[in-house]
Amino acid sequence: MGGWGLVVHFMLPVPLFLCALVAAPLPRHMSEQACRLADKILSLHIADTPIVKILMGVSFVLFLGTLFDVMRPPNINNKGDANTEANSRAKRLRSERNFWIATFVASLWIMLYVVYKLRKKLIEVEKELELKKKELAAKSQ
Repeated sequence: MGGWGLVVHFMLPVPLFLCALVAAPLPRHMSEQACRLADKILSLHIADTPIVKILMGVSFVLFLGTLFDVMRPPNINNKGDANTEANSRAKRLRSERNFWIATFVASLWIMLYVVYKLRKKLIEVEKELELKKKELAAKSQ
């Protein structure tokens, strides 16, 4: 499996699944469980750095690499036979495909990070609200 195979088979489905799981409008209990699962996965550390930040950095570097590759002008001086031109066009199309994959992966990791933080904050606020309601109900009785 090549480098882009790893990106497509690992770096793409993980944030896609976790983002769908965390952002899904689930009941509170299930939402807390989904957030706990995402927390277990995202709290893994490599050399005291959260894995989510490492993978966001890797996806951003991949995005920049493909961006520079796509921005490079095509080699029009290489007018050879039909095979050479077809290979040049195929390389260009692969570069553009990789650019869109890298863009999607980087966007997914950033979106996962933001949605996860928002969901955690929402769960905390809902718990505080429930406690305040219980306190208010206890005071009124």
